Amino acid sequence: MNNDDIIKMCRSLARKYNDPQEYDDLVSEGVIKCLELRAEGKTNGAILHKSAAVAMNEYYNIKRAIVHVPVQGKAKSMTADDDVDGWTATALQQALYGDSVEYEEYMSQVPSTEDLYEHKEWLAYVQSLAVSNLNADDWKLMKMRFWEDMTQQEVSEVLQISRQAVTKREKAVLSKLHRLLELEKSTYKQVSPLRIT
Repeated sequence: MNNDDIIKMCRSLARKYNDPQEYDDLVSEGVIKCLELRAEGKTNGAILHKSAAVAMNEYYNIKRAIVHVPVQGKAKSMTADDDVDGWTATALQQALYGDSVEYEEYMSQVPSTEDLYEHKEWLAYVQSLAVSNLNADDWKLMKMRFWEDMTQQEVSEVLQISRQAVTKREKAVLSKLHRLLELEKSTYKQVSPLRIT
């Protein structure tokens, strides 16, 4: 087949998709595939026709999607609506068929540096308030629960008390810290803000 025959064949195949917006891209995909095969020495018309049709199909159904999926093997089979076992397959399907998130929307969900700094400062403040106002046992319990991310069961094993006792003490200590924070908050409200002129 010469170049004109290849182009004519690819135009014919691309018309079957009935998508004027993708027509030129489909023709290009088919022509490129045929020229690659011809460069390899494959000139049989049936092979070129089949390869061009496959290349156009892969472009139309897979490559033009926002998320690109490998065109071979298991990944290709996951792009179908069939149920596929395994969490990675499910995650891939959700990525392919789920709602996309715009960059601006994603960035609005990411906390700013100022917010992270304020949160870190607030945690340091709460820690200093706890250290200065709680007895050693209560501070140890709070440190294990909230700074070391231990479960109540783990804390009960370390302190050698029941989990219910940990729950009761934790509730009492949190209540005390809450009252201290409320007291501090009301004290700060009474102080007039510093004005720079």
